[in-house]
Amino acid sequence: MKRLLATAAAVTLATTTGAFGAGSAGGVTVVAPHLNNPRGVWVAKDGSIYVAEAGKAGPASVAKDTFLGFSSAIVKVAGGPAARVVRNLISAGGRDGTFTTGADGVAVDPSGAMYVAMTGAPCAFKAPAAAKAQIGQLLRVRGGKTESVADLQSLECKNNYDRTDKNPNPYAVLALGGDHEIVVDAGGNTVFDVRGKKARLLAVIPKLVNGAQAVPTSIALGPDGAYYVGAFGGEGKGKPKRNLSRVYRIVPGRKPTVYRSGFNAITGLAFAKDGTMYVTEFSTDPTNQNNFKGDVVAVSKSGARKHLGVGSLFYPAGAAIGADGALYVSNWSILPGTAPKTGPFKGKNGELVRLALS
Repeated sequence: MKRLLATAAAVTLATTTGAFGAGSAGGVTVVAPHLNNPRGVWVAKDGSIYVAEAGKAGPASVAKDTFLGFSSAIVKVAGGPAARVVRNLISAGGRDGTFTTGADGVAVDPSGAMYVAMTGAPCAFKAPAAAKAQIGQLLRVRGGKTESVADLQSLECKNNYDRTDKNPNPYAVLALGGDHEIVVDAGGNTVFDVRGKKARLLAVIPKLVNGAQAVPTSIALGPDGAYYVGAFGGEGKGKPKRNLSRVYRIVPGRKPTVYRSGFNAITGLAFAKDGTMYVTEFSTDPTNQNNFKGDVVAVSKSGARKHLGVGSLFYPAGAAIGADGALYVSNWSILPGTAPKTGPFKGKNGELVRLALS
């Protein structure tokens, strides 16, 4: 299957103080603008908000229209200017930085250990040593040390669990504490249980009703203790259709079951204390390549739905409930911090936004 964001288009540790500002636009509050392809969002125990920046690629040409660098990072927002607290992570994408992949998911456990889901690469890709140490890995940042705790790239290339194409692409991570994480692989259509430095297959997400690969992109711990995984949906048979994306419920030892269906291009998932599920839709109409509009679907425990951020969210991705009860979403998630003023995006840039829920 194609890389997640390519499909969507057809629809060293360092601490610094960032120069990001904040503002208000289009019905949502911009918390941190000028982010480089912001993806996963996580709210830590102390209320700090973390955003995975996939970066803006780099100078090294490694394939047609693909450039490699170390511009990916993790951004922290904690009551003041945003700061890049982890830098020099692998980043790959187009020359202008659009649709770049890199650090796509981030989570921080109760002890403060940070986990980062890093983009994968084709199994035959000959990566430089520095890049190979990060590609397709679950990284842990703790006590000033960054290390791999799970080589998901190798697991997918060796086992091809879903029996389709070999396509490692770790994309989201849930940190449970005690060196226990759950990782979603968008390319492999798999979910892994990682304990210490041992990873085992937890689930294979089945194809959608039109035969498309599921492409799981997001994970959240539900109020009932089960894991919930949102699927973006790949290219299926026949003409593209809307409302085929699903949220799956996963209980260890059982096959995934469909919890809610009828979504479009899911890229984020979060639960509020009252049990409401918030589902980020990357595009409200994935059948239209020129549709930039996204939203968040609020789903109550009874199943009632409400669409949030319509007209203010564009290609949104990760979602998390903040300590203030608001929803934080990465917006314009496929754009670098400074995009060309010409072209379809007209100078827009990646950003973290806040949606008040009450």
